[in-house]
Amino acid sequence: MRVLSWNVQGAFPFYTPIERIDDQVRYLDETADCPDIIALNEVNRFRRDHWLDALRDLGYTEIVHTLDWAAELGESDIPPHQDFNHVNGNLTAVHESFRGTNLTRKQPSIREGPWEDADRKDWDTNVPEKILHATIEIDEWTLEIWNIRAIPGSMHGEEKIKILENTYERILKGSQPPCLLTGDFNSLTRNWRMGRSFHGDTMRREQSPKCG
Repeated sequence: MRVLSWNVQGAFPFYTPIERIDDQVRYLDETADCPDIIALNEVNRFRRDHWLDALRDLGYTEIVHTLDWAAELGESDIPPHQDFNHVNGNLTAVHESFRGTNLTRKQPSIREGPWEDADRKDWDTNVPEKILHATIEIDEWTLEIWNIRAIPGSMHGEEKIKILENTYERILKGSQPPCLLTGDFNSLTRNWRMGRSFHGDTMRREQSPKCG
């Protein structure tokens, strides 16, 4: 099984140039040789149809994404969504040559499974389009695929932490192996070395010469 996780950088400009998308799709075809599973981050919601058409032309016949969430939240004026651009989301696709079938997007619930009677629901991010949970049937077993994009901590530090913690708790409490975790976690080398995730303000404070 060949898996490619890739941030395609569709956050800026708001309308990703079509030429950039075509170059990225060409890379998937000619250089990456159409991996079995692709997990893309920052897919621009304004270019959704172009992405879907291009990927289907490559043979990615099963596709799930969170661009609908991004679009709906991007039109909301309910705080704090007016301050988030919600311009992109995640996309997971499976190639027709792969033996896996029935790629299914999972809808997170706060009333089912381990969260039915729980006080903590592990779903409090304001950017839910950054967490894409899906399953695929492979032979006699089910593979869970988590496709995550943690936003930069220097922009919305608490949201980065929520995305990572929500994902961790959801996998820990509700997932069954095997489980595939992909994405862009926006973690610096120091984050991994220290064994915990920092957001931007914390990093700046700790690096300041005023701090002992």
